[in-house]
Amino acid sequence: MTMSAANEMLWTGDLHSLLREIAQRHLRREPAGITLAPTDLVHEAYLRLSALHMGFVDRAHYMRQASTEMRRILVEHARRKLSLKRGEAPVRVTMRTADLPPNCGGLRVLELDLLLSDLAKADARKAKIAELQYFGGFTQDETAEALGISAATVVRELRFLRGWIATQLT
Repeated sequence: MTMSAANEMLWTGDLHSLLREIAQRHLRREPAGITLAPTDLVHEAYLRLSALHMGFVDRAHYMRQASTEMRRILVEHARRKLSLKRGEAPVRVTMRTADLPPNCGGLRVLELDLLLSDLAKADARKAKIAELQYFGGFTQDETAEALGISAATVVRELRFLRGWIATQLT
């Protein structure tokens, strides 16, 4: 299927609202000062997917790819923010964030991205589950449906992932 045919089939108002919901889930985990809006994230992911000229098997395949692109966009955004030298960008300090180290949200995104990249080499399914849950904000049922596995498998894999990620981050 060509991208233009996929556009005609998949890019409906309903799909756009679902992608916006996924983008909002991604952004909920980001620090308060992030400059991306959900619509920005959806449109950037759409542009990147359009540039790939790949066919999509079905709607779920498109949604998984869009969520992956949103993750990549957020990781790139976090890397850009971390690469800024002191004084180039104003720092907003609030009472909630005063006790946190600077850029801790960006570091978590980058650390989690590196962990998922390493995990994907060992177990691609576990990495995809983690990506959909932690970056995409998918529910367990949505994750199971998107990957074509049972909800019980998702629960079992998440139990493992929580321990593994906690161990890797300490």
